[in-house]
Amino acid sequence: MWGHSLGSRMCQQHVLALVPLQVISYNADMSTCERSGQWQVAMLLFHELHQQHLESTSVTSSVITRCGRFLLTKVVLQSKSECCKGVSVSHWN
Repeated sequence: MWGHSLGSRMCQQHVLALVPLQVISYNADMSTCERSGQWQVAMLLFHELHQQHLESTSVTSSVITRCGRFLLTKVVLQSKSECCKGVSVSHWN
């Protein structure tokens, strides 16, 4: 068990050496926003990350991809809703 713990700590230290703590913090914040449905905030954080000249990671990309899918779905559903306003079901029969 001790060997596993030591190996885990060494792996964490290696990751921290490769990824700046600021990027890890942004990723955590964006992930939290994405999971709580605050997609716009996550996208703003992504923009801020790049304004700070910090590099994205695969975690960043994954979160932003999920946010993008949600926003695209939302736009499509709103478009359908707007398109079909005032059209009754009997109109299609």
